[in-house]
Amino acid sequence: MKTHITPTLAFVAIAATASAQGVARPLHLSGEYSALGLYRESDQGVGVNGFGIRADYRLTRRVDIEGRALWFPTDSLQEVEAQGGKTTQLALGVRGRFLIWNRASFYGVLLPELLHFSNAIVDLGGPNVVSGGATHFALDWGIGTEIKASDRWGIHFDTTGPLYAIREVELFRSEPNENGAVATASLAPRMVNVWQVSAGVSYAIGSTQSDGRAEAAVSGAWELGGQLARTTTTNALGTQLLTGSSFGAFASYRLAPAVYADAALSFSADEIRQRTAWDGGYLTQAVGGVKVGARKDAYGIFGKVRFGVNSYSGAVRTSDPRGFTLSRANSLVVDLGAVVERYLPKRMLVRFDAGDAISVYDSTTYTRDGVVEPAPAPTATHGVQMTAGFGWRF
Repeated sequence: MKTHITPTLAFVAIAATASAQGVARPLHLSGEYSALGLYRESDQGVGVNGFGIRADYRLTRRVDIEGRALWFPTDSLQEVEAQGGKTTQLALGVRGRFLIWNRASFYGVLLPELLHFSNAIVDLGGPNVVSGGATHFALDWGIGTEIKASDRWGIHFDTTGPLYAIREVELFRSEPNENGAVATASLAPRMVNVWQVSAGVSYAIGSTQSDGRAEAAVSGAWELGGQLARTTTTNALGTQLLTGSSFGAFASYRLAPAVYADAALSFSADEIRQRTAWDGGYLTQAVGGVKVGARKDAYGIFGKVRFGVNSYSGAVRTSDPRGFTLSRANSLVVDLGAVVERYLPKRMLVRFDAGDAISVYDSTTYTRDGVVEPAPAPTATHGVQMTAGFGWRF
């Protein structure tokens, strides 16, 4: 779903500062149609259709606060926690225009949201399957285009992809034996990434505001600061849902109009105690790449592509009756998403950085009781990563 980010960044880099004069109104209300691609576990490609409303409140020529409320009345295939029954989607975030023309714009959206399923499977541990409501926090982001038919009327189309986590669900629990021990079996936790396409017709409300003035550029080639992050993902084998905090720093440097080198370094504050041959202990993450977009009128809006390394301090390398031997393990991480910045007086800035951190693993070996065994590479894992930072530009 997120493979559209690379051509998008290339396109935005060509003319991210393109603009045109005109007028605008502060509030746009839209009737919205949307298709949401669920049915992931069953490998069916059918989505559900829904409708709702969207509201966009203008902060600057390029940046809007956006809210969406959508309802999907079709019953989706019932699965464990991930979906089932009717779906409600509530989102509130930011829409940023990369390119602006007289009658059209090309934009990106970053939308933290709630997804509620009315009739998912929520419990399999008893004699009967239990169904009920399931609500998940999701991070939704993507790209779109808007065309103005007149001063008040417009149409838009965008494609996004909500990413959310599903908890571990117990399938079976035996009665305690004479020693009090019980046997259990569980459905592993997982990250779910679905596709979504939306289209709508909008109507502008409020008095007109002239766009005739030139946009104010933001000074400074460098940006440096500290950051705090919250990440939700699974471990390498997909047997444990991991939600943890980290702290670190970011740096950005203007390479060319609309193109910035961007890097971040973070250190986890939470230890991963369930260890595998690929992860465990404390995580150090270092990523670098580019963010592409515009810095105008005290706001910055960017798409990002960064590559780097996840370095775990305590992965399992050997095991025997005496215990385990731990060592550092490194894996590739690909960080895709969006960056929103607000520039403050005295060259200060606040920054919100969010997206999908994709961990990619290599095959390795594992020594058990003196015998070296191959450990094939697990499937790549996705993670919702949200970061807030504060810094300076110069």
